[in-house]
This record gives sequence, C-alpha cells and structure tokens, in this order.
Amino acid sequence: TNDSRFARFLPRTDSMWVGTAPGDALEFDFEGAEVSLYALWGPSGARLEVTVDGERRQPRDLFDRYCSYWRLMLTPIYRGPWGRHHVRIEIGADQPDRDPVRRYRKLSDERMRSGEFDGHTAAIGWLLLDGRLR
Repeated sequence: TNDSRFARFLPRTDSMWVGTAPGDALEFDFEGAEVSLYALWGPSGARLEVTVDGERRQPRDLFDRYCSYWRLMLTPIYRGPWGRHHVRIEIGADQPDRDPVRRYRKLSDERMRSGEFDGHTAAIGWLLLDGRLR
C-alpha cells in the first residue's frame, strides 16, 4: 500500500491489500477449513461482504466501539469442512454503525462530523489459513 495512514503497520505485515470503495474485492482459492484476516480496524473501517463457495456469509465489520484509532486485529471470516473453497471478500455499500465509538469514547459531535469516521476502508495484511492457498 502507498497509504501513509498504514505505513507504521507494514513492519508487522510486509504489505497490505487496501480497498476504499464499495465493490473493491479480494478473491482467492484455498484448500483447508478456516480463514481469518489480519486486518486493520479503525475510524473508517469497512463492512466486508463475505462469500464462500457462492454462499453469502455473515458480514464482518472492521469497526467497533474502540475504533477512534487504527489497530491490527484478527478477523475470522470462515470455518467449515476441509476442502477446496473459493472466497470473495468485498467492501459493502453500507458502513458499520459508528455510534458505538461515539458513545463509548465520548467523542464530540464535531469530531464525529469531521469525516474521519466516514468511509469504507479495508486494509488486509495477512490471510491466516488452516490449509493452503491454491
């Protein structure tokens, strides 16, 4: 990535796939039973739409009530039977609900309106597999 917001995390990930718009997607095939992402969670964190073998899974938000700053988090996306699987991770059109961070961190309305918490940012450093890429 060339995104300066994430440069400080590169020593822990070597590189990152970064998407910032609904529809940006990462696809891969693997043989195994489990996939997690080592991804950044933060103020403009995206809602990820996950599809495995053509079946839509529960969306995963890269955002929670602590997201007044960026941090790397393990994000499980699939656990199922061992086999060959096709995974598509796409940035969704909807953003996660940002209100929990405002309430928990007691953030001002001014900061919440600053634009910092708007967006669809997905920055993925590692795929962690119980298996192997195909």
